[in-house]
Amino acid sequence: MSLNCKQENISIKNEELEAIRKNAKVIIEIKNPTEEMKLEAVKSNGNAIEFIKNPTEEIQLEAVKNSGCSIYYIKKPNEEVQLEAVKNDGYAIVYLEKYYQEDENYIPVEIAFEAAKSAYDEGALRVLDGCYEKFSNEMLIEIIVKNSFVLDWTLGFWDEEKRDEITLGCVKRNGRLVDSFGEVSEEVKLEALKNDGSAIKFIKNPTEEMKLEAVKNNGYSLKAIENPTEEMKLEAIKNDVRVYKYIYNPTEEMKLEAIKKDGSILCSIKNPTLEMQNKAVKSCGQIIVFIDNPTEEMKLDAVRNDGIAIRYINNPTKEMQLEAIKNNGWAIEFILNPTDEMKKEAIKSNGEGEYNIPSWVTDFKEDYKQKAWENLVKKIG
Repeated sequence: MSLNCKQENISIKNEELEAIRKNAKVIIEIKNPTEEMKLEAVKSNGNAIEFIKNPTEEIQLEAVKNSGCSIYYIKKPNEEVQLEAVKNDGYAIVYLEKYYQEDENYIPVEIAFEAAKSAYDEGALRVLDGCYEKFSNEMLIEIIVKNSFVLDWTLGFWDEEKRDEITLGCVKRNGRLVDSFGEVSEEVKLEALKNDGSAIKFIKNPTEEMKLEAVKNNGYSLKAIENPTEEMKLEAIKNDVRVYKYIYNPTEEMKLEAIKKDGSILCSIKNPTLEMQNKAVKSCGQIIVFIDNPTEEMKLDAVRNDGIAIRYINNPTKEMQLEAIKNNGWAIEFILNPTDEMKKEAIKSNGEGEYNIPSWVTDFKEDYKQKAWENLVKKIG
């Protein structure tokens, strides 16, 4: 074969491979596809194995890894292929039922276990009906956490001890599952709330301890609690400051805690104290624009938190200007007649590729940031 012919064949094969990557079913139209083509086809679409004669084990494995239910097209798949299929899609167990019809209990535990974790369809759960009692408690916990539909098929053979262990294990991993087990112990309820405070809405008549545990884990769960105590409100704010807006008549302590986490909350507080203002600028420097007659200390804290806050400070001192630039080199844009020290600090602050773009710049593209910073460096010279 001439060199030109070889090159032409290679070119054709490359084109065919590219076509398969775009649409796996193109393999139907290719005479004598190579193993590489077959692999590309099933990697792209596992169901393409339907069009491949006598697929190797490698091709079968790749097919079911892409689509578990493609096992439907595989004759007598071995256990490794079956396992990969149900790992991908628990419903694949339906297509394997024929291999185990004579003896339900023969389904290997590992295959049944992997299938149960994602067998959401009643037909697939029915195929596994003879397997649930084989699973250890730890296996059942892992299955239920991933697929709570299994519960209805397993609860019937649990004794009290097994129920307690499985229930507790499940809510420790997913607190909201507490709603799936009916009446449960106080211990289970508490563990559920430690995992997910929002599970409080599934618990009837929760104790004060449960309510407190809920807001410590999820501040927003405060909304589901009737008549929360001051302690609960404070703990909720500590966990998630956004819940502050749902609290009627917050105490001074609550306001301070909220401001400490989000200084912008100062805007919603009438007649804030000096302490509140001090905390606000430490967590949100630009909030200083809403403070009448801020102290020198507040101004310094504001620019240390956010250098761009310098734009809202009248007659800033050299110290404030320098602190602002140390925080964000772009702050030099708002400083009249910056000193050589400030210029050096600005370049030092932003000159090594870390472009701390202020909120007033809307274009965040890398090339823009680079150009913008270079222009600023030239400007401050």
